Amino acid sequence: MLQLDFLTLYIVIILNSLTVCVIWTGVVATYSNFTPSRIWLASVILSCIGGAILSLQGNEGAFWPATIGNTIIIYSFCLLWIGIRYFYDEKSGWKNALIISLASFFFMAIFHTIWQGRNVVYAVGQSVPMALTAIFLFRQRRIGFGGQIAMIAILLGIGGHAIETALNLAAWSGRYDQDLYFAVESYALVCVIYGGIIWHFGFIVMAVNRLHGDIVKVAETDELTDLPNRRHFMGQLAQSEERFLHDGMPYSVMMIDIDHFKQWNDKYGHKLGDLALMHFARVASTTIRNDDILARTGGDEFALLMPLAGEAEATELARRLIIRLRCSPLRHADLSVTISASIGIAARAANNIWADIDVLARADMALYNVKKAGRDGYATTSVTAVKDDVPAFRVVAGGSSHAQ
Repeated sequence: MLQLDFLTLYIVIILNSLTVCVIWTGVVATYSNFTPSRIWLASVILSCIGGAILSLQGNEGAFWPATIGNTIIIYSFCLLWIGIRYFYDEKSGWKNALIISLASFFFMAIFHTIWQGRNVVYAVGQSVPMALTAIFLFRQRRIGFGGQIAMIAILLGIGGHAIETALNLAAWSGRYDQDLYFAVESYALVCVIYGGIIWHFGFIVMAVNRLHGDIVKVAETDELTDLPNRRHFMGQLAQSEERFLHDGMPYSVMMIDIDHFKQWNDKYGHKLGDLALMHFARVASTTIRNDDILARTGGDEFALLMPLAGEAEATELARRLIIRLRCSPLRHADLSVTISASIGIAARAANNIWADIDVLARADMALYNVKKAGRDGYATTSVTAVKDDVPAFRVVAGGSSHAQ
């Protein structure tokens, strides 16, 4: 029957912590700005240090190695909880982690001469941050596969500590069977050690998924406007086309150009041009629907994908966007500039007579018609450009204004 050997267990703790430490070191070295991985690396480093100190206490549990080593390990468990909070952008928990660790040290010092009480404090001190981590994960809407692995492993570790606590309380009360105690205690601690490896593996999966998502976002996001770029837009357009072909789900596309942008850059400089692009992105983003995808496809060119929208709905949105732009001037220094845009619209629907022509080509044809009619308006492939007498843009400086 397996017998409990504290020295062996502490050596196992150190070796396991070193293994996980190597993995987290690789993650931190590759993604140095990812704060949760640095916190979790600190956690396993402290586990190594705590395990090394505990190996000096012997089976009798010398006071200073026992209390200091276990306090360090309990704090390392608290870093698991802090790390998962940072993962979900809740940057707090340091004060509570310190309180938990110091309280554990205090009670370990009180019950040090009573080995059962000392073991209970060890188990409870480690279980509290584990429970806090499990509760925090449970409250998240989406934790992914890695989060599920971590949750199960943490519950396994808490279960092992619960068994350990029950055995020590029974022994403390006088109901003590040495053979049963050491056999069950050994398995309970193995559950905790094994759970520690698995929950770190779960956190690593979560970190890899998050970092992969960040890389994809950077690759598919326009740096200036923070809108999706052409790569992302074309991917979403391909998905909409696939849904249309398989399920007949319609969609509409807009091609949008900011009017006279080159002349504007030449006259006012690229800084104001960049501000104009960002201003358009803000106005348009607050005008479109939640499910619509607005992208900057290059220069002063934008594109809008409207899932499940027909031509009439897209036309109405284009009209509202034109009006919003006219009513939302860009103000910079002593200038107040009204931006205008030209919008070409194309719908993808089963009964559309233009369905044999690529939807982007049709939207581009409509955009050409708007520019030909004088810009500052919108059009579809079936309706000529809609434009009223509002000039393309106006510049107001020092209280006077003139049309461009």
